[in-house]
Amino acid sequence: MNVRTRATVVLSTAALGVGLALGAPATAAPAPADAVTTAAANVPTTDTATGLAAEAVPGASVAPSSGACTRLWTQRSYGYADVCKTWYHQSGYPGRYHGTLSGTVHHYHAPSNRQVVVQASLDGRKFLLGATYGNKPFSNKYRYTRKALMRLCLHRPGGGVSYCGGWW
Repeated sequence: MNVRTRATVVLSTAALGVGLALGAPATAAPAPADAVTTAAANVPTTDTATGLAAEAVPGASVAPSSGACTRLWTQRSYGYADVCKTWYHQSGYPGRYHGTLSGTVHHYHAPSNRQVVVQASLDGRKFLLGATYGNKPFSNKYRYTRKALMRLCLHRPGGGVSYCGGWW
């Protein structure tokens, strides 16, 4: 007994508005010459090293930039900074990035003998950005870096940092 069967599986995700139908006919009919034979979806891909999403661009050999912005505060809310960081995959160096750390530092309620400063860490190397007694913009480029972090601190010129907020 030879019975021809047809199996169809339908998957649907209402939250994403995506539907998928898989069909396996018993006999395959030839597709028309102008039929679409592949499907494409505009879904962000996730980088396993950073867990950050980057949009895929067809035909591009260099990955597009990703970026994030936030407001950083010192401990006790002495000062704040609106900061952004952008990054691109470094071509030819897997797991390394180049990009920019930028933003504006605001002195807010800090003591008059202390500056408010962004402390940056590029792969563990620390340096200061945007030290100010008032409001000051900053921008710093980096490359060949695995991890770029920033936090906001108080700084006494000629001394160290104190009242630092968390790393971001």
